[in-house]
Formats: sequence, C-alpha cells, structure tokens
Amino acid sequence: MGLFKIKEWSINYNHFFDGLALGSDFESLAELYHENSKYHPSLFSLQCPRPMPERQVVIDNYINKIELPTADKLLFPEISLGEILMKRRSKRKFGDPITFQELAIILSYSVGVSSVDEIVKENKVNYLFYRTYPSGGGIYPVELYFYINQVDDLQSGFYKFVPESNCIYLLNINQQEDKDIDDMYFFIKEDSNTEESPFGQAAVNFFFVANMQIITKYYGLRAYRLVQKEIGHIAQNMLLVSTALNINAVPIEGFFDDIVNKKLHLDGIKNIATYSILLGKEKKEDNKND
Repeated sequence: MGLFKIKEWSINYNHFFDGLALGSDFESLAELYHENSKYHPSLFSLQCPRPMPERQVVIDNYINKIELPTADKLLFPEISLGEILMKRRSKRKFGDPITFQELAIILSYSVGVSSVDEIVKENKVNYLFYRTYPSGGGIYPVELYFYINQVDDLQSGFYKFVPESNCIYLLNINQQEDKDIDDMYFFIKEDSNTEESPFGQAAVNFFFVANMQIITKYYGLRAYRLVQKEIGHIAQNMLLVSTALNINAVPIEGFFDDIVNKKLHLDGIKNIATYSILLGKEKKEDNKND
C-alpha cells in the first residue's frame, strides 16, 4: 500500500469511540497513522533513519537544582524481581508522604543513568550516557516532569529530572492547590465506587513528556511509535521500583492534554505530555481499617 496524505479533515465527535470517522477511505486516525509510518522495502532509501543528532541537555526557567545521591549510595530493597512482578498492582490510595531517599531510588532506578562511555573523536571528548531502559537510537526523547505534593524535605511544586546531571530542578511554576491538580485529570466515579479522586492526594504526580522534535529529525513518522514504546519501558520500571519500596502507584491516561501542557509550559506540539503516574503511601488510618 502506498503512502497517504490528507491535508485537512473534520472530526465528528458523535463517532469518537467508533474511530473518528474520516470518510470511506480511512476507518480511523490510528489506521491512517499506522499505514503512513510503515517501513517499505521499495521506499526504505527515503525512510531510512537519518544520522543521529547530538543530544543537548538544556534546562531553563528553573529556580534551583537539587542533587540526588548516586545509585551506589542508595539502598535498594532486598527483594527478587520475581516477587516484585507478582506483587505489582495498580493502587490509588494515597495520603502519606514518601521520603527524599525513596524519591531518589525511584528516579535513579526507573530513569537514571546506568553507565557512561567516553568517546574521543577528532581530539574532542564526548560522553555517551546509558539509562536503565532502552530508547530508539539512544536519543532518549522522553523527559520526566513531576509535581511534588508530599515528599519529606522538599518544597511542593513542579520539578524536572535530568538523568545526565542526576539532579532535579524546581521549575518556575506557581505552586498548585489540590484542586488545581485534580483539574488536570478526569475521574469517572461509578455508583458502586466510594473512592475519592486520588490525584491531589498523591505524594508525586509524574508526567512523561515527549520531545518530538529531537526524535522526529531522526526517525520521521516512525518517531511517535518509538516514543510510546519508550514511555512504556519507563513506566514499567517506575511501577516495579515503587512496588519494591511498598509505595502505591497507578498509571493514568485520563488527563486533559492541553491543561497539563499549559501547566508545564509546553507547546503541546513539539513537546507534549503523554502519560502520568501517581504514587504515594496509603494513609496509616486507612491501612488500619482494611
């Protein structure tokens, strides 16, 4: 099948869950994208990934930075991978804080740098950072932003983690009230469910942000597929590390994209919020009642 190109279309929201009807030629936006991002032997000379761009780490618009302990100074729980996998569950009960040490363990083991190679080329020294998860071409286009609500010894606010520096940066974004955090998500409450909205109660709200610009330059239309896979790798790491620490965690897709992008000062096109994970500890009083 050849490549398709559609310049414009209108969305009928009455058919949103039927696949966003686009006319007789295409059943859904998903199919349209999937067909356009396929590799074809006859076209691969045009589709072949371009030379990898140099990775540049830029941090601006922050108030201060906080260095994290290195992984060798962090005490990971003595529990087997098999036990962690069998224990993992999505849990939405929060209320108590986590410690700075626990946050450092989650960041270091979920998204941190695992090794560094020194590369000398034309008398110039470059460093190649490897992380705890795979990334297409080693580009690492997914960045981790988060809102700290209850972490011991840390100011509430929005932060960004930069693995290469092993630092978290407090961003110059106004502190949010619980309701402001709730407004970023939607919560579907069924009649039989007495559970309250968990969003503003979480100790940390993580947001996975895709830098589409740096990966699209290399992979073209294939980039969006790779970003989603990378987010899955990171999210699973984070859920398993949280499980090992006996910290409740739940992945969340139900957020309002434009509201989150605006809160994080993202343009929503080149840099987009794509996924969220909430984590925290269950309130001790709730634990006693179970």
